[in-house]
Amino acid sequence: MFKNIFSFNGRIRRTEFGISYIIYFVVYLFLLAVTGMFHQNKELFFVFIPLVWFLLAQGSKRCHDLGKSGWWQIIPFYVLWLLFQDGDPNENEYGENPKFKEVFDAESYEDPIAPPIYDVLAANAAADIIDDAVMMDLAANEQQAVNDSAYLSADDNTQSDLDNADSSDDSSSYDSSDSSGSDDSGSYDSSDSSSSDDGMDSF
Repeated sequence: MFKNIFSFNGRIRRTEFGISYIIYFVVYLFLLAVTGMFHQNKELFFVFIPLVWFLLAQGSKRCHDLGKSGWWQIIPFYVLWLLFQDGDPNENEYGENPKFKEVFDAESYEDPIAPPIYDVLAANAAADIIDDAVMMDLAANEQQAVNDSAYLSADDNTQSDLDNADSSDDSSSYDSSDSSGSDDSGSYDSSDSSSSDDGMDSF
């Protein structure tokens, strides 16, 4: 508020216009008291010129806020309408809405600075997240190691079973070969005995 108070360009809100009228009357009464005290009306007359200029400039900008020309303020009692009527909510030919311009002023905007407590809380939350991620990774690695050891143990048991089966097959085949050899020796003995008997007979 109260930017370029002596300019007739732009728009102002009802609040600024009402405060401008209060300032005008306070200064006006003060000047009247001073001029009456010192009886110097002619010399202090020039002091009223900037005061009246200020009031007319503020009234003109308030008319612009309603989308009207500044000459409308010379209409009798139109000042009451300027004090209570809300301005144009949108941008008009005289400028932007002063309400939104004051609230969303990009030039005066500053990035909010987070209090230190929020930085500490954010750091603690980040540390907790990292710890949870590390613990989950360790648990996954441990589970993978358990699964690998179980797989290797099952593979070893399977291999030992296959080795046992191969050894049992070899032993059974060896026994069968031994029994066939003994049968061959028996037949050899019987043939020898028969040949000796033939020799004895012929003798």
